[in-house]
Amino acid sequence: MHKLNYFFRFRELEDSDENELTRGLLAVMRLSPTAHFAFLDIVREHLATRNRPAISPSVLLGTEIDIRTQEGKIERDSGQLVSVVLTREPWTTALPVTRSDRTPVYDGVLYYGDDLIIIVENKPKDEVPPSAVLELQMKPNLPLDSAIEICDQVVNLVWRDLLARFDGLTHSGIIHGSELAVMRDFRVLIHRRFPYLDPYSSFAACGGVEEALEERCAAILGQAAPERFDGKNALNFSSTDSHVWMVYLRPLPLDRRDDDHNVDRICLEMFPALKVPQARYFYQHVPPVGFLGLSGQDVNWTVQPWLTFRFQAAIKCQPDVLCRSEEYFSFWQSHPEMIKGGVAREVVASDWWNEWVRAGMVRSEDRNQILKNFSEKQKVNVCPGWRVRYLWPLADAERIDSQRSSPGSQETIFAASLREKIREAFGAMGQDFDELMRPE
Repeated sequence: MHKLNYFFRFRELEDSDENELTRGLLAVMRLSPTAHFAFLDIVREHLATRNRPAISPSVLLGTEIDIRTQEGKIERDSGQLVSVVLTREPWTTALPVTRSDRTPVYDGVLYYGDDLIIIVENKPKDEVPPSAVLELQMKPNLPLDSAIEICDQVVNLVWRDLLARFDGLTHSGIIHGSELAVMRDFRVLIHRRFPYLDPYSSFAACGGVEEALEERCAAILGQAAPERFDGKNALNFSSTDSHVWMVYLRPLPLDRRDDDHNVDRICLEMFPALKVPQARYFYQHVPPVGFLGLSGQDVNWTVQPWLTFRFQAAIKCQPDVLCRSEEYFSFWQSHPEMIKGGVAREVVASDWWNEWVRAGMVRSEDRNQILKNFSEKQKVNVCPGWRVRYLWPLADAERIDSQRSSPGSQETIFAASLREKIREAFGAMGQDFDELMRPE
């Protein structure tokens, strides 16, 4: 193999996913001193916890560095040797690293002058690497009289931890130009080709990509309320007496007609009173002043009428609501008989619609949507719901999602902030969020 060049494959080996990922990482470390420092710093931290010989990243980066891939021979006669294995999940082994008679093909070999040699094995797909990894790939082939000192414990780096370290540096503002470009390109490679590495450690790590932001939103929901997380994209309260059955967190594109779906906000969204039984209960128990006043507490809150007409679970019609929110709330509070399921479409499109027009709630001509979208046999469920939203500008979300809520915690400040905003919304409807979170 020639000395590492990102654009050259190993000439005799199929370019597998594993090899592509390894070559990409080594190229980033070769082209970005900051990324290289981060890699060495994590290795140093692991060695320090095991009372192994210390290494100094700043000193090592001041030596002559040689980075190779798909190498079958250690080309040094002295120095310290450390075996590093990169995995998707944490991995430990009790087997010591010793010299071997076998000639392996190392995924990566990094030489730091005559002081240090790091051999790298990349196992990104396996939940737990096979036991043969240490025996076959991580033990160096050295002559019996070699003066190289072998660190007898494997250093395991978890991909998501390394990527999180890279992401923090990428968004810190301390790197620029081509170095920043290559680290960002590596992030795009991870997003597109290796999503199973769980690279979405923060909103900033997502690079503004909508699909990646959706993954991060799901992870935050799982942190904020694991008892109610549906495993996909929402918190589910349907088994409780909540006025809201589903709470969503998602990226909000500027314009879905744009193929790139440029995202500029993160949206907390919920739909109170969206089903007939739920709506009846809502207008009986929710204080309108507190609920409608939610949007006055913070400009990022919006409370919007969300009038829907359903057949079973499907929304068939959703006309624009013309009146103010206070008038909309007052009308349905005083007309509970119209919050009803199984109504004939002709009744909805004639007598009931006329009354809603007189109240200034809808346009007269929009009644045609009922006749068009419901068949003669389909009954109408009238659901005078609401859409409640809280919006974070993406830049703000990235900033607060880069900070942990407490030392050593995986939860970020954004997850704590999300929980508080959900608590505010439920409180405005007269419900105790923490009570609803308790096991049934």
